[in-house]
This record gives sequence, C-alpha cells and structure tokens, in this order.
Amino acid sequence: MKTGTKVRIRKDSQFYGQGNKEEIGEVTNQDGTIGGTQAWRVVFPSGYHNCYCKSDLDVITETETKPAGLTEEEVNMAKSITKRIEGMEIILPIGMSYDVAIEALNRMKKHEEQVIAVQEFIPGHPWDAIHAIKLALERMFGEILQKETMGMFGPNPPKMLEVKTGPETSVHCPIGNVHLTTMPSAEISIQATAQGAVLTGEVKRADLGKLLEVVKLARELVVSQSIYKGKALRVTDLKKDVPVMSFVDLTGPKAVFSEVTENSVETSIMTPIKQTGECRRLGIPLKRGILLSGTFGVGKTLLAVNVAKVCQDNGWTYIAIEKAEELEEAVKLARRYAPAVLFCEDIDRAVSGDDRTTKMDDILNVIDGVESKGSELMIILTTNDVNAINRAML
Repeated sequence: MKTGTKVRIRKDSQFYGQGNKEEIGEVTNQDGTIGGTQAWRVVFPSGYHNCYCKSDLDVITETETKPAGLTEEEVNMAKSITKRIEGMEIILPIGMSYDVAIEALNRMKKHEEQVIAVQEFIPGHPWDAIHAIKLALERMFGEILQKETMGMFGPNPPKMLEVKTGPETSVHCPIGNVHLTTMPSAEISIQATAQGAVLTGEVKRADLGKLLEVVKLARELVVSQSIYKGKALRVTDLKKDVPVMSFVDLTGPKAVFSEVTENSVETSIMTPIKQTGECRRLGIPLKRGILLSGTFGVGKTLLAVNVAKVCQDNGWTYIAIEKAEELEEAVKLARRYAPAVLFCEDIDRAVSGDDRTTKMDDILNVIDGVESKGSELMIILTTNDVNAINRAML
C-alpha cells in the first residue's frame, strides 16, 4: 500500500474495536511483518496507531495525501523519525510540532545518558563463570579490550586469568576492568567469587540492555559450554570456598578382569553410561551406588580410569575425590554437572566399625538421601576390606 492511503479496520479483523473503529486512518509506512506477512503502520485522527496486515484493512482511497499545513519536505522528515530503545519503538506521528518532538527527544536523550550502577552474578564454579563471561562478551562484541587501573604507585596493567580446560589445554580470560568497543563510556569489572563470578560497574541507561544481554548469555553458557561438564576431574579441598578442580590424565591400559567381574562391571556401570538415552526412555534409574571390593592390586583404581574414559566419551562428568568426609560437597558439585559418576576410594576409613556414628549417618544420607533421589548420579566407592565396613552401608 502507498503512504497516505486512507483505510478503516475491517469488521471481521481481530483488531476491530481497537481505537475508534469508525475512524478513517492513514498509512504512514511499511513496518515489519505480522505472522510473516507485510504490515503497515496506520495512524488515526484520535492519535491511536498500530500495525496491520492488508487483510485487516478496508482501503478507502490510495491517493497520496499530506496533512494540511505541512510541506512535502516536512512530511518526509516526520515520517523518518523513529527511535528504538531496548526493543520498544517510539514513533513521532505526522502532525506533531517540531518543538514538542525536540523536547520529547531531549528528555529521552537525557534519560538514556543517566549512569546506572550494575551488579550481576553468574553462578557456577568461579573459573567456569569467568570463562562463560569471556565467551558471552566475544559473541556480543567480537573483541574485549582491557583497561589499566590506577593504584597507589601508578597504573596497574590489565589482568588475564589462565583457566585450564583440559590436561594440556587452557584459555586466558579477562579479569578486572574491561572496555567494550560498542559501549565506550561503560566502566565494567569482572571478578571471581566463591560461588561464581560477578560483573559490576557503571553504564549509561541506553546501553543497559546490551549489558544485560551479556549477563543472560553468560548464565546460559556457564551451563551449555561448561569447561567441566562431560570431563574427567579430580577435585580436592571441597570444604573450602573454591574447590581445586584438575583434569584426569586418561592415558593408560584397560583393566582386565575375569568374565564374571567383567560382565558385572559392564552391566552395572558401563551400560547405563553408554546407553543413557535408552535408560531414560525405558525408565531405568541412572542413580545407583556401587561398592568395589578387593585387596591391593586387583585393579580398582585402574577400573576407575576406564570408567572415566567411558564417561568423557559419552557426555558424563567423572569426579574423583580423596576423602569420604567430602562426599556431601562432592554430591552437590556432581549434581551441577550431571549426569555424573562420583568416585571415592577406601570408604572403609570413614565407615568402619560396628557402631553407627554421626559421620556414618551423614555419609549414608548423602548417598541415598532425599536430595539425591531421582538424580542422574552414580556413586562408586572402593574398599580393601569389605568386612570392616559397617553393615548399614551394605
């Protein structure tokens, strides 16, 4: 339809009844699509305006017209004034005086230039969260420029944090003050915390939407592009604010067992990991507890490395810990990166003896408690002396 076409909303349109249904409006410009169909913005004398497809409108006349009192140049200028802010469109309609329009735009400009303090948190392991922010910034802005900071004795150079992504690989992530090319006035800082990473600083209100998009994307990437999910890990210091995460070296020979043991290992451990989708489809629980018993040298630790390989090949996270006392914290970590295998050696050191202790009850609750019900978590424990383990554990 031509600009200036006179139209009325059709009575059979879903929009009939909006504004003044009897008014004759004027097409001002083509404005996107509705359901894949071209749409036009129509302005009515009452001031009501909206977008419509041609099928929603009765065409009164297609004669090109212009409002009385405005020159052709003024009409074209008025039609071209469009302002978009965070997905909302504000249109200055034909007929609005320039003084009113200028005043409105000046108020909007002043509003957009207000400086807003921001503090946004990205949950996860701190190095995972820092890495997710790096990915989000690169996707949104293409490059990340860092700023030096002023200290007591002069400027301090920008900082880069090396984050391990595998046994032999790592990436460098910006930390501290960063400069975003499309937001030159923004003062942004990235810092690690015990529970993730925090992005703080000051930004003009006009740029706030862009920054919040970065935060939203980082929160998605810390899950979908985690540097730890689906990897084989050894975790220590779980009771500290930030546990130490290292990657397991999976090179080494395959464990060889008797046919009976091999079948048990394949059925109880390997098959659920290899056939996760099928187990879910058939309703076979992936949560299970397994005790590997045997004297020194029978291959329990070597089997753990084989399990770690199968986990990494099939999208499971493998987490090995050294102390049974850290099982509670380890289970919480494993649930974050599920489906997961949690491996702990020499459980008899923590649950031996005939008497039930508080520590033993805590471990039992972690393994089979309410919080772990329905989780996709396999806990594998080992012992050199099964007879020393309290019967409650068996």
